[in-house]
Amino acid sequence: MEIRAATLKDAPFISALLRELTGRFIAHELSEEAAGRLLESMDEAAIREYMASGCRYRVAEENGEVIGVAAVKDNSRLFHLFVAEGFQRKGLARRLWDVARETCLRAGNPGVFTTVSGKASRPESRKRRTRPCRTETIVPPGFPERGTAGIDSDPPGVRRERRRTGREPALP
Repeated sequence: MEIRAATLKDAPFISALLRELTGRFIAHELSEEAAGRLLESMDEAAIREYMASGCRYRVAEENGEVIGVAAVKDNSRLFHLFVAEGFQRKGLARRLWDVARETCLRAGNPGVFTTVSGKASRPESRKRRTRPCRTETIVPPGFPERGTAGIDSDPPGVRRERRRTGREPALP
């Protein structure tokens, strides 16, 4: 298994993986219209546009098949993190995140990342915070919070500070 920088030739395979997993694990959380927009944002043309605009994709490949994808936008926003079902729960998402994170840190990111995620990925979002960086997870419009104060794993005081002042609390 190899993790490498994606190329435009990978776009159809990235799109297929993202759309399959989104259809299976995320789309049911959304209205039909929102699910359609989300899936459209993951088609091959969209992936090519993201790549052309500077979004950095990394793929995990085994025997010529793309089995995992991580993408970071603007050197700070974890944009996609998907692993094929047969390869989940084996540490691959962590490895992809580590490669993407290290690439950003080398490119000048001070260790602050954001992400938007559905319920299916929230436990992994909490795991990502164990690295020396702060990851804030934002609930996009149309996604239910299901009784949570937020889906990131910041301590309650940090969430309150963010809500009260509208600003990020100082990094520890």
